[in-house]
Amino acid sequence: QAAVAEQAAADQAALLRIAGRTARLGGWIITLPDRTLTWSDETCIIHDLPPGHTPTLEEGINYFLPEHRAFVRRHVDACAQSGTAYDFELPKITATGRQVWVRSIGEAVRDDHGRIIRLQGAFQDVSETRQTQVALQESAVQLAESNRAWQMLSRCNEAVTRSTTEQELLQAV
Repeated sequence: QAAVAEQAAADQAALLRIAGRTARLGGWIITLPDRTLTWSDETCIIHDLPPGHTPTLEEGINYFLPEHRAFVRRHVDACAQSGTAYDFELPKITATGRQVWVRSIGEAVRDDHGRIIRLQGAFQDVSETRQTQVALQESAVQLAESNRAWQMLSRCNEAVTRSTTEQELLQAV
């Protein structure tokens, strides 16, 4: 019976590893009150670190850009103090200097007495989604510019067709 349960747990862990790798999704835990940070292997990989790396909380926060660190600390502190869950997307710089966009989700876990004993959550690398959004925005700008150029050309052609004098044409254009 124990062997069957162990095999089922191993199978579940394997499935979670595959799903995490496919979704570029990793987990983390901050144990309270000492604020010890634990990252899953996929979270380490997202940050270009070897699986099993155990950063300090400060190291983990410092992967965010300097201008976003206070924002991240406020969310972590609010979650640790009052249980306020969070969900945001921000850029990070990995251990190798590569910029990635991550979705960061965090929630509080309480003991039987209602005390917050840890925070847990996930990082998902959403860089590809962000790149697609940027490309779509750039395409929309290019399309709008092309549309304006087409309208201008169309109006010029109309002016050429309707104008009877050079002066009329210049005024219309």
